Amino acid sequence: MNEALEISATLLGLIQGVLVMLDKRSNWVFYSLQMLFLVAFSFKVRLWGDVIIDSIYFLMGIAGFILWKKGSSVDSITTYSRKARALWTFAAIIATVTAYSVLRGTDNPLPLLDSITSVTSIIATWFMFRHKLEAWIVWFFNDLFYIAEYFMLPDKAIYLICLYVVWTILAVASYVNWRRLIHSNHNPFMSSK
Repeated sequence: MNEALEISATLLGLIQGVLVMLDKRSNWVFYSLQMLFLVAFSFKVRLWGDVIIDSIYFLMGIAGFILWKKGSSVDSITTYSRKARALWTFAAIIATVTAYSVLRGTDNPLPLLDSITSVTSIIATWFMFRHKLEAWIVWFFNDLFYIAEYFMLPDKAIYLICLYVVWTILAVASYVNWRRLIHSNHNPFMSSK
């Protein structure tokens, strides 16, 4: 059962990863479907932070589909100011420490990694909603932490490890692609917000 959930989540994630790299609105459909499978998988392996986060992501995927307007997303890619990036980093640290303090009291086998991946996933998803280039930087590090988390599980999640290796590469490619889109369109929104 775990393997079927893992394979399904992996396939949906691969499709979603390519679509988001190409800045396609339809990526959110595959994102939401993948989250349903990840909720079930995380429940089976007792990654409680991921169960909660993936449930929220399912709803965020629906919101993402609604918020990304067809054909207008490339023109709205922006970056955060240095001050905003510093504030987001501080918020991420506080949220991770808070999540860890809750998860370490459960039967979660990897409470620190689960806390880090849960918090950075929410931040990266929010950045994607806002069409912020920094989303890909956060996703890159998030993917590396997920690789470690799935590798350290008692029953290694090999398919999900492979997915996150691909997603790490796609995060780099997406960053490069979005940055190219910003410069090729002479995006008036490029100024930091």
